Amino acid sequence: MLVRNTCPANGDGMKTALYDLVAVEYDETAPCWCCGEPVGEASMAGTVVCPACDCGYHRDGRKWTFAEAAAASARFVAEEMRVR
Repeated sequence: MLVRNTCPANGDGMKTALYDLVAVEYDETAPCWCCGEPVGEASMAGTVVCPACDCGYHRDGRKWTFAEAAAASARFVAEEMRVR
């Protein structure tokens, strides 16, 4: 569970997100695995998916269609398998 994500950038472009008692550093300019836009902030899905995609919304507030959600899911799974 995301407890806090308010730590300022520490000078090297990295931010820190706290999940319960685990601190995770991440690059807020890294692309979201679903939409490709900069992540900006950590989400409940972690630091590789932006909060909008985590909730199934476009950044302008429109809800994803089923086809868009399926395509984003496929991109996420492909990226996750590539990293492993």
